[in-house]
Amino acid sequence: MPYASLLRDLVARPTIHAWPVLILTAALPTMRQHVVTLTGKPEEVQLQWLLASSAIPRVYPKVTIAATHYVDGGMVNDLPVDVARDLGATQIISIGAGGLGPKPEMTARLHLDVPKWAPNILDFRQKPRPRLLQAGWQMAEKNDENPGI
Repeated sequence: MPYASLLRDLVARPTIHAWPVLILTAALPTMRQHVVTLTGKPEEVQLQWLLASSAIPRVYPKVTIAATHYVDGGMVNDLPVDVARDLGATQIISIGAGGLGPKPEMTARLHLDVPKWAPNILDFRQKPRPRLLQAGWQMAEKNDENPGI
C-alpha cells in the first residue's frame, strides 16, 4: 500500500491526549458495518484497521484481519453519524463529501453559533485563508500561555 508507511509513521507518533479513536469498516461478503476502537491497541493492530478503513474496492485492496476481509466503512455508511449517536454523542459536527456509499438516513438540523473571537471561522473562500491561519496560530500561542482557556 503506497500510504502504509505514512500511516505507520502517524500511528507511531506520541499523543498528548488519548482521545478515543474509532474506525468504521465493512466486513466482506456481508457488507455489515464494523466499528473498532483503536485507542489502547498495539501500533500494528491500529495500522491494520486504518488500512482496512481506507480499502476502497478497485483502488486499494481489502484487508484481512482474523480471517475476515474488510473494506472502507463508507461503502455501507458514508456518514456514520448514527454510529456516533449510538455510542452516546449528543452533538455531532460532520462534513459529507459525497462519497460512494449510501446516503445516511439520519438528517440533521444545522445550528452554528460562531464565537465572537472568530467571526469569520466558517469562511472557506481561498482569499481569507492566510489571515485565518495566522489568527489560528495566534489563538494557539495564547492557549499555550493560558492553559485554562
